[in-house]
This record gives sequence, C-alpha cells and structure tokens, in this order.
Amino acid sequence: MFSRFTNALYNAVDALAPPLPLQEDFVWHWKSVTKFYTGKNASNKVPIELTSIPGHLMEMLSILEQEEKEVEMGNIGPCMEYIMQHKLLDTMCVLGSSDVPPGMKRYMFIFVTKMLKIIQQSLIPHVSVYIPIQNFIKLCGEVFAGPTESEEINFLQCICDKIKENPHLVNCFLANGEPGSRRNSKMETAIDSDSKMEAAAVAKEYALISSLLKLYESPDNDISVKARECLKTLCSCANDSAAMTVANFSCLSTVLTWHIISLYQNIPKTLKVHDLETPNLEEE
Repeated sequence: MFSRFTNALYNAVDALAPPLPLQEDFVWHWKSVTKFYTGKNASNKVPIELTSIPGHLMEMLSILEQEEKEVEMGNIGPCMEYIMQHKLLDTMCVLGSSDVPPGMKRYMFIFVTKMLKIIQQSLIPHVSVYIPIQNFIKLCGEVFAGPTESEEINFLQCICDKIKENPHLVNCFLANGEPGSRRNSKMETAIDSDSKMEAAAVAKEYALISSLLKLYESPDNDISVKARECLKTLCSCANDSAAMTVANFSCLSTVLTWHIISLYQNIPKTLKVHDLETPNLEEE
C-alpha cells in the first residue's frame, strides 16, 4: 500500500516539474534506498513492503530499461556505468544477505533478475557485473525451503537462459574460485602436470551448479523441476572440457545418481515388465 502511494507521489511530482536527467533520477532513487540504513529505521523489523524501498527499486529498473532503449548497441549508458563504477551490485548482495528490512533479500533478487534481462549481454562478463552475480548465486539455496526460493530459481533460470543464448558465458559461471595462496602456488610447482590439472579442477568453484542442486532438493516440486531444467540447459551449453570437469569434480553426478536410485527403489515390487509395456488404460 505504501509503495503504491509512493509511486503515485512520484507521478504527481513529474507532472508538476520537468523530469531530471536519467542518471540524476537514478542516483536519487538509489540514495533514497541507502538512506534507510543511515536513519533511525535501520534496525527496524518493519517489512520492506511498508517502506518506500520497493518503489525506489522499481523506478531504478524503469530508468535502466528506458536508458537501454536510448543507448546505442555496444555503448554503456550513464546509469549502468554508475552501477559498475560504484559497485551497486556488490552493495545489493550485502543488503540481500542481511535481509534488512525483512523481505530485502527477495527484492534484491527481483531487481538483479530484471536487470539481467534488461542489460546487454556484452556487459555480463565485466568484472563489476559477474563477480557480484556470482555472490548472488551463492545466496541461492542457502536456506532449505526458504521464503525466497521462487525468486532464487527465477534468478538462476535467467542466468541459464543467458548462457543458452550465448554459450561463451558459461566460462563466467564455471570459473575458478579465489586464487590460491602463494604457498599453494609453490607447492603446485613441485607436482607433475597431470596432478596440476586435477588440483586446478578441484579448486574450481561451481557456485551455479551447487545452488541449482540445492534447489533441486526443494520440497516444492515446481522449484525442483525448474532447477532440473536449468541443470539440463547448463550441461548442454557447456563445452566438452567444462562438461567433463563438472562431471568429474562436482557433486552433480552423485546427486543425480542417488535420485535415480531413489526412483528405482520406489518402483512397486509387484510391478511387472508387461504392465509397463501394455498399461491398463481402462477406467474402473
């Protein structure tokens, strides 16, 4: 209700005064969001729906969408440049992780998902974009059967759709984790090349696959099915090298194998082969 009132107020102001340049308007909305954390309400347990934050976030998305329509292909608009230079996505990930005010995590996932659908694909590999996106991925499935599962799977599905459109993006999300320490680097020089390859593969961090597998275990069948479809999309888009590495050095194969075993064990022992070949379709 409060968000609707806020949006109505914005429209009234726009009608009385000329609109600000997109970037100024965008920055104002973002500062209005962060202002919540510097005021007296920072520690409040008031649900986010009772604050003006959702309205500001939706306005930011509208501005981004308008900017993308106006900017030429291959160029970066001032609002997107502001996001990248001031590391807004990193800040949003922290806010989502804290979930303050309650519901912030949900709105952060909604914002990032819609932003990914708006921006050009060429921006995704940029370090200011894909690193915080990786951190958002790690938040997915953190809480089993959590209240934001729907937003989390929509976010991961958006990433998989982007990878399907441009398979080269798979390299951004099947990348090495944090660089090892110097001590580890010195130790690696003492082992042969085959062991080096194996050690590098083990060191890889497959956050996207791990999060999808967590949501695959969701008791919500819709979430589980979407996670399975995302895994299929991801595996089909991976190149041979990435696919082999994921199969050998992630728990994907193990989880899928156990699910197959579980399904097999649930087959009624009284079921006969001919019952499967010629099922009885007659109504009782």
